[in-house]
Amino acid sequence: MCAIDYDVADVYHEENRKSRKEHICSECQRTIKKGENYRYIFGVWEKRVSVFRTCSNCLIPQEWLREECGGFLHGALSEEIEEHATEYKKIFLYRWLIGIRRKWKKKSHEKNNHIQGMEQTHKTNEDSRKNLL
Repeated sequence: MCAIDYDVADVYHEENRKSRKEHICSECQRTIKKGENYRYIFGVWEKRVSVFRTCSNCLIPQEWLREECGGFLHGALSEEIEEHATEYKKIFLYRWLIGIRRKWKKKSHEKNNHIQGMEQTHKTNEDSRKNLL
């Protein structure tokens, strides 16, 4: 299930940035607007240079995969979250999947956007997990 069986980058650098122009998120394909925070990733895998930009919404499920599986594949967030949702049957995973597929846009009749509800759900799950240990 976890897709961490991948080649380690020869060069890897990631940093948080504030956008000076519009970019496209490598995970959900949403436009990262000027002034918005995002994560910039530069890597070289097998002599091939790759650059990824991840919007702030997609960082939350990425960090969950980092903690849960020890890593993730850049550009495959939707597929990885879908596999985990199918296996674990956790509502917050399905919410993330819907958010990614909708490019984090809410439907007009929904009161809260996806990310607010998911942060709380994930935090509750983390708190529950700590209490079990």
